[in-house]
Amino acid sequence: MNGLSKRQKEIVEAALKLISEGGIQALTMKNLANVLGITEPALYRHFENKHDILLNVLLYFKEETESIFSDIMKSDLSPIEKIKQFFVKHFEKFTSNPAIAVILFSEGIFQLDERLLHNVKALMNFSAEKLTEMIREGQRTKTIREDIPAEELTLILMGTLRLQVLKWRLKFFSFDLNEEGKKIWNSLERIIRG
Repeated sequence: MNGLSKRQKEIVEAALKLISEGGIQALTMKNLANVLGITEPALYRHFENKHDILLNVLLYFKEETESIFSDIMKSDLSPIEKIKQFFVKHFEKFTSNPAIAVILFSEGIFQLDERLLHNVKALMNFSAEKLTEMIREGQRTKTIREDIPAEELTLILMGTLRLQVLKWRLKFFSFDLNEEGKKIWNSLERIIRG
């Protein structure tokens, strides 16, 4: 949340808490003002509307994702281990902050705001690009199957991650996403090794 004031960060964190507890529909300026113990007009001094708050949540998640990829790409891990870390770190991030899953998988809100849609697309494209890079590295070193194009393997991997997180969200976060993620990864690893 670089570039945000201390108060703006508090507002974004309160918004995440509201979403975690009550879903995206719980995020209203009125509810947010109540949680923070301030007036609604005070909120508008920091953010134009709730879409601006959501935009900052997306930017926060983008920063986190870029940091995860940066650490993974700099590591000496094998391509398979790098991809595994991509999964593990994302499941950990969603588990520690379920509101991010709620926001990322609430496509309806993005259709109402071009900025939100643009940022979600940028985040997806960035993740796909980096994952494809890791897969290609594995294909060059013959540790990942070459008979399926890297872009298609990326789609399979990202689609699986997305579906697992969506399932977790729809079940009201009632199962251990990290444990289920490890099981899914074990199957995916067998698929991508060939």
